[in-house]
Amino acid sequence: AALVADPRTAGVCFTGSTETAILIDRAMASGGNPRAPLIAETGGVNAMLVDSTALPEHAVSDIIASAFQSAGQRCSALRVLCLQSDVAGTVLEMLEGALAELDVGDPWQLETDVGPVIDAGALDSIEAHCDALIEQGRLLFRHPVGETPAGGHFVAPTVLRIEALAEIEREVFGPVLHVLTFDSGQLDAVVDAVNASGYGLTLGIHSRVGDRVDRVCARARVGNIYVNRNQIGAVVGVQPFGGEGLSGTGPKAGGPHYLDRFTMSATASPPPGDGTLSGGHGSITSIDWQAFIAAAQPLHSAWERDTGRFDTLMQACAALPKVLAARALAWLVSARAALEANILLPGPTGERNTLVLRGRGAVLCLGGGASPGTSLLMQALGALAAGNAVALVAGVDDTMAATLVESLDAAGVPRGLIASVAVNDDDITTLQDLRLVALEGEGERPRAVRRALAARDGIRVPLVALAEGAIRFATERVISVDTTASGGNTALLTLDA
Repeated sequence: AALVADPRTAGVCFTGSTETAILIDRAMASGGNPRAPLIAETGGVNAMLVDSTALPEHAVSDIIASAFQSAGQRCSALRVLCLQSDVAGTVLEMLEGALAELDVGDPWQLETDVGPVIDAGALDSIEAHCDALIEQGRLLFRHPVGETPAGGHFVAPTVLRIEALAEIEREVFGPVLHVLTFDSGQLDAVVDAVNASGYGLTLGIHSRVGDRVDRVCARARVGNIYVNRNQIGAVVGVQPFGGEGLSGTGPKAGGPHYLDRFTMSATASPPPGDGTLSGGHGSITSIDWQAFIAAAQPLHSAWERDTGRFDTLMQACAALPKVLAARALAWLVSARAALEANILLPGPTGERNTLVLRGRGAVLCLGGGASPGTSLLMQALGALAAGNAVALVAGVDDTMAATLVESLDAAGVPRGLIASVAVNDDDITTLQDLRLVALEGEGERPRAVRRALAARDGIRVPLVALAEGAIRFATERVISVDTTASGGNTALLTLDA
């Protein structure tokens, strides 16, 4: 704790549990540099969705690899198998047969498929979890473990039934798979349940319906999505790796934005201004945080997917008073270059890997710095450009806020996506669904805000300055698709001759 809390520590990279990441974050905030980055890659309650169009043999092969390789001791490992009920019987019968063929034993032997878990504590914790569900009659099948080497901590590969994804409140780090069935019309609800868990590390999809895959990819808030393949073994530069929510902070290890997180470039920030408006555009009515979230959440996903949002924002900026328009447009041009393009990553033939940028959710803009009003404006534009909903803290520069909101409304930005919100710094610890705070300047206020953010439970919320670039208002996702998946690609049937 003393090391990460030291103000000379320029940043911390961490891989481990969500609980330890929270402790590190709080230690850093207690006395360290409030702008020092924490790059954390933590655990996940990782799901795989298998629909009725999936090829069962292919799906079962990927389920076995994802759930039981390395005795399930990978942060990316499959924890919850979501099976469409139409094919559940077939897939489970094949899965039981495949599980029975696994060899549990000495990892030094080539024939071994599943080795031991790390220590006695892990063994006890996993067995206690399994025992609790088995007592409730939830056991589907369990691999019989024969003779194993003395001194090893071996867990029998186990498949358990659950009724709702919410039953799995934290990662079970071992060879244990939970199965949840869903009806054909419940796919969106299953994805929503994955999102509601707060974890977002890996997600597998087995389906041969391209539109369905695209819908899931757009809806899921998960860092690495794997289509018609297993969901472990990310390759540096090919599948940059890292989660969101309770599963990590970003940026992705092995990705194009990773090294930039270790730097701070003044050239990334928008041009300074005096932050004043002559004449003004009247006043703005402020609402409370709960009202903002209620209005913004239904709008956020559509705005995030709106490919024309940059043009809409450019139109709004062009209508601003001249003292602001040039600076705002220059900032948006640089933000567009950073945020708009998907990146097709290198990889083997037969696999397509794409890095996309998506919004984080609700962003609180606090202004700050030498020109708080201008800071507020630029923070809001950066957040909107990345696909977020924006709360402008009331009282910083209400004339600036009113001018911006009126211009955005006239350009067609959905009403309710941005609002003036009455909150103070002490509220930050408890604001529901907050995903990022933007604040300029140095000194005691960033330290206080950083401490308030670190005191929050659950998902880590970053403190961002404009100098870090527009990319910080977004989160990265990687979609990896096996384009040669067994059973063929039904999209090929629709191609013109």
